[in-house]
Amino acid sequence: MNVVVPFANSLIVTLSASAISLVLGSLAAYGLSRFTFRAGPIRNGDITFFFISQRIMPPIVLAIPFFLMLRTLGLLDSLPGLILVYVALLMPIMAIIVGQIITGSGVSLQSLLAGAR
Repeated sequence: MNVVVPFANSLIVTLSASAISLVLGSLAAYGLSRFTFRAGPIRNGDITFFFISQRIMPPIVLAIPFFLMLRTLGLLDSLPGLILVYVALLMPIMAIIVGQIITGSGVSLQSLLAGAR
């Protein structure tokens, strides 16, 4: 049995999806925790609730939309397609977790980022 190729594929998908989700989730979390958004009736709490509500929905509900999207993009049965699906499912929880870390760290993180410029 050849287990090296499936293991390598799993490693590639997992590491790349986690890294992309961490970067994009950190950007979203920083924006939500440091700035106040007012787009009509939509506030920061509403955006955070939208992220949390994505975790409530069962992932099987997204199977047909993901299939249609991947078929349109030509990414069916490919590693980039699987990475895209994983990133879409990981983004809300990553933004929530990183947002809580940034909110709890206070001004020290902001001063650290300002000093890095």
